[in-house]
Amino acid sequence: MNDELTALVEEIGRRSYDARMGRHGLPEPFDADLWQVLETSGLTRLTSEQGADPAEAAVVLGELARWAAAVPVAETDLLATWLAERADLTVPAEGPLTVAIADVDDAITGTAPYGRITGCARGVPWPAVGPVVLAARSAEATVVAVLPHGSSDGASNLGGEPRGEVTFDLAADDVVRLSPAVAEELVRRGAWARCVQIVGAFDAAARLTVDHTRERKQFGRSLDAFQAVSHSLAALHGEIERSRAATTLATFAAVDHGFDSPEADYAVTVAKVAVGRAVGPVTTIAHQLHGAIGVTIEHPLWLATMRARSWADEFGTTGSWATRLGRMALAAENPWNLVVGP
Repeated sequence: MNDELTALVEEIGRRSYDARMGRHGLPEPFDADLWQVLETSGLTRLTSEQGADPAEAAVVLGELARWAAAVPVAETDLLATWLAERADLTVPAEGPLTVAIADVDDAITGTAPYGRITGCARGVPWPAVGPVVLAARSAEATVVAVLPHGSSDGASNLGGEPRGEVTFDLAADDVVRLSPAVAEELVRRGAWARCVQIVGAFDAAARLTVDHTRERKQFGRSLDAFQAVSHSLAALHGEIERSRAATTLATFAAVDHGFDSPEADYAVTVAKVAVGRAVGPVTTIAHQLHGAIGVTIEHPLWLATMRARSWADEFGTTGSWATRLGRMALAAENPWNLVVGP
């Protein structure tokens, strides 16, 4: 099943990548044609409507990231649709969605029916492509609402994907109150999705780098024939495989136990730290081995490396997740077993 799914998404992603080559920019426009193909194929709401598990979702997210797809599949399927279902709110069955996460001091200010929830969510991915499912979190509750699409002011992350702000001022009767654990799972789902996407971007960077060092000639032989270059390529692949292993562990923790489980919480935390720490070495080596050509906007390398660098800081920075992992170890009865298993 996953082999067939991989082949399908790879073919769709490759065609979109080839069609858009030379037309990428900052910010990256939403690829409506690709979205239509994915939606027709049933891939935009794979877990929420098709009943797929995280392993199948990882195939879609990883392949689309590998081909620099400019579509919010993770935001639509794993985050916005899931959150709306938890809150029993209606969202469109077609078209892209996104999610906005904001911290508020009090879940509801004032006394019902006059209480209101106000604030601003920053760094919202793809804010203008469709409805926004808001998760306003406090120590007391996760407040959920569906908002009209936000506005785009031209801001983007390093990889060119649109990012923006969503300001809200909602009446108490217009929101749904859920447990604070819902916001925690939402962030965990987002962190896992970004790990999967980063590994996909790593694969793209590695493919481009290997091809470049094989084809580029210096002093009568290819770059990869030089020992220093070979060592750099080995280091690059080592970081990627370490990241892949941690992400795979997180994926199957979610498959076996669910994203709301302690097992998934630990595994996603480990993956976010491992993948985040690999972003610097992988992207640095890829650009070093490409030389000056790799930093130009016309070259496809930046589509992989800059997305990876941007995604590493979303749904929590590497440092914040490392702190969380350290606290898990300190709170464990046997920290060694927590790290390596019994």
